[in-house]
Amino acid sequence: MQRGNLVIYDLNGKVWSQTGEAEGDIIPHDYPVGIPYMEIPYGIMNTKRLIEIDVSQVPNVPIFIEIVAEKSEEQLKIEELENQLLFSEGVI
Repeated sequence: MQRGNLVIYDLNGKVWSQTGEAEGDIIPHDYPVGIPYMEIPYGIMNTKRLIEIDVSQVPNVPIFIEIVAEKSEEQLKIEELENQLLFSEGVI
């Protein structure tokens, strides 16, 4: 089972709590009553970070920024070696 990120926010759109995504043998969310919330589908948060909720739109809309993953020194070296190998074999 995959479970999305349950987000609790206020009437101004400020995010107060997030459960995060989960996968495996888990129980579904227990949704709050009388508090604004939304569940962001599983997988959306892989490359995004939630900033706030736009409460001026109905239904309310989550506002994200993209997360840019920087490559580590090891990843860069591996890519360089792969390219050298492909070049030496005439693939590129």
